[in-house]
Amino acid sequence: MELLIATNPDPDSSPPFLVRLPMGAEGMVFRTKGTWPRTSALYCHPVPTCEWPAEPEIVERVALRPCARTARRSTW
Repeated sequence: MELLIATNPDPDSSPPFLVRLPMGAEGMVFRTKGTWPRTSALYCHPVPTCEWPAEPEIVERVALRPCARTARRSTW
């Protein structure tokens, strides 16, 4: 499982990067001005998943560890 950062192929868009998160069936795509984790405070604008190019120019791949909440611990 990895976060993908690609160049934005849309010449009319000012954010130069697209970020794809592997969440849900299709994932989530965002436009952004920087790459993560190099930039700590990064605004990501959500866009439809169809904006992710068929053959993206990948700039960076970031390995992710899946995490899920299981059950609440009892306090008794």
